Amino acid sequence: MKIEDRYKLNNMILIGLLVQKTKPQYCTILIELVKMMQKQFIHGFRFKFEQNEIIIKGLITNLLIDMGERGNCLNTNQGGYFGCSACENMGRLIGNSIYYPGIV
Repeated sequence: MKIEDRYKLNNMILIGLLVQKTKPQYCTILIELVKMMQKQFIHGFRFKFEQNEIIIKGLITNLLIDMGERGNCLNTNQGGYFGCSACENMGRLIGNSIYYPGIV
């Protein structure tokens, strides 16, 4: 697959969905997921199809999570002055929104 095609939505597969009534423990969930994916990235997922064995290797490139839980997952203060996940700069309040230098 061409590099420019790897990150297109048509080529992505949803591999998990977590829905529960209690607050999830992200550290536990993500650490175990990363360990599993590291192993599978090296050895691949093995499937038997008729007489053939197919090996598929994958890589996690994205994490889709709702905004309310983004801060908890990244261990940041969501919406706070230091809530940017791309930098460590203090945000500036402009109107009713916080903007981070270099991002806008």
